[in-house]
Amino acid sequence: MGWLHIARLDRGENVPLLPVDVAIWQRDRVDEAMSLLHESGRGSFPIRGYPQALVQAHEHAHVGGLEIEMLESMLLDQISNRDPAVARTARHLMLLGKQLNEDIPYDQQDAT
Repeated sequence: MGWLHIARLDRGENVPLLPVDVAIWQRDRVDEAMSLLHESGRGSFPIRGYPQALVQAHEHAHVGGLEIEMLESMLLDQISNRDPAVARTARHLMLLGKQLNEDIPYDQQDAT
């Protein structure tokens, strides 16, 4: 889409190198874009050198419990419209998966 640049937004070994794609129509603003990224990345938390704007964008893009349930319901409705037998199987497998997940102690769920 544009010109690819590589940026390290802070000093130190553990600071990641980030690819920065600047659109062709913004090529005259590369210095400005890199300066803004540098300012955002300096002293950022929780990951040094990782722009706070990207951390916040990730937080806003995260899909939680209610959204997941709504998407699952919409997906199953669409499957049911096309093939009711497949939809029944999918519902059964989803319930089985949720039951299996509940049977695993909470402190061990991340390890599986």
